[in-house]
Amino acid sequence: MRPKTKIILSILLFAVGYVGFVFLALLPIFRGVAQDREELLSVMKELAQMSVERKHIQDFERTSAQYEAEFARIGTLFIDLDNPIDFFKFLEDIAKASRVSLEISPGSPQKTAEDVWASINLQLAGAGPYPRIVEFIAKLEHAPYLMEVKGVSVTGSAGQNVRGGSQPGDIAFQALLKVYLTKVPASFADARH
Repeated sequence: MRPKTKIILSILLFAVGYVGFVFLALLPIFRGVAQDREELLSVMKELAQMSVERKHIQDFERTSAQYEAEFARIGTLFIDLDNPIDFFKFLEDIAKASRVSLEISPGSPQKTAEDVWASINLQLAGAGPYPRIVEFIAKLEHAPYLMEVKGVSVTGSAGQNVRGGSQPGDIAFQALLKVYLTKVPASFADARH
């Protein structure tokens, strides 16, 4: 082999070796850079998501503070079956204000599939002049409690079947109320299972 060919061959081998070395040495670095780029993009997406979530949390806190009084009031809409005295007093007070006699007969607590909350049905019986009965029912419908007037029936004569008696010309009425409860009583929940 001539010296010129040896030099060219040596340069060629050296160049191939150098390119191979550079390729083998830099390839992992480029792969690492690409992987780091993907990780950085992933972290940036997470940070953007966290920023959006933080904004939603701040909006929720602002909204909840704005409606805090209404949220507190929601708790007073339900009847506590363990202590229903306030509710029964309310019924008696509006009956007295409407000048109708009233008897209250509570039913058993229940929770049907279509109801979100447990409830109890109350049978109301009373007597009074027709306009006063209408006034009493209207006050029930606008009561500060979560309840539903399921039915009202009025009969011609009151008789003496209602506590407190009745006056001449009074008529008897019956109403069925569905009153929602704060919770299902423990004894009722145990009986359902």
